[in-house]
Amino acid sequence: MRRRRRFFALAEGALILVFLVLAAIIANRLLAARRIREEERAAAEAHRSLAVSVTAVPEKSDDAEPPEIQPEIRELMRQNEDAVGLLHFDGDRTLYVCQTTDNSYYMTHRFDRSEDPAGMIYMDYRNALWPRSANLILYGHNMRDGSRFGTLKRFEKTEHIEEYPIFQLAERYETVDYMPFAVFHTSVDAADESFYPYDQIDFADENGFNRYVRDVKERSILDLPVEVAYGDRLLTLVTCHSGIDRGRLVIVCREVKPEDGLS
Repeated sequence: MRRRRRFFALAEGALILVFLVLAAIIANRLLAARRIREEERAAAEAHRSLAVSVTAVPEKSDDAEPPEIQPEIRELMRQNEDAVGLLHFDGDRTLYVCQTTDNSYYMTHRFDRSEDPAGMIYMDYRNALWPRSANLILYGHNMRDGSRFGTLKRFEKTEHIEEYPIFQLAERYETVDYMPFAVFHTSVDAADESFYPYDQIDFADENGFNRYVRDVKERSILDLPVEVAYGDRLLTLVTCHSGIDRGRLVIVCREVKPEDGLS
């Protein structure tokens, strides 16, 4: 009888311990989700304070001085010197964008630099904003709760792009609208047959640019009637894709032009 009582006491203790561990895990996840929501609300507020119209800056040259940093982005840089801008898309989503000296730090850190497996949106460390790289590349996790780049999968459907055709990037020096012209899946494993080096930030010449545009359009799962010409500035969004081993969903956009009738 004493042995049985001891067994039940140990079992009860074990169950209580398991319950406490699970409760702590759930509480941590809820807290992390709340922090992400608060961060995205703050990003949306910063975006609302931007100028209504898209800004344009003078022609850039290698020896020219950059223009003044946009006030809203300068404020973000006071909070985190790695801040490079705000990405607005999908109707009401606004996300902070940071950039540092590698492509790993912000995979596991939030805007306030606290650790979080959800990370945040970050720009390829090789990208430059002045003079601007030909193709700005943004990365983010494909979160199940829809945070970060968890809603990019919606853009695998033409109807969604038709409803929300604009990705707006307000970066340090200007605010530019972009529209998708290719949506495709690839693997980051060079041995995989689906592999394609989408992360090209600059192009040696017109032939290189045109080859890249042709390649991503050929891989696109959607037929998007968007013409792209040499000299157009590109924006590429990248997140994980579960359909391929080490897969990625890649959305390649070009800047919106007056003739598109979208701005």
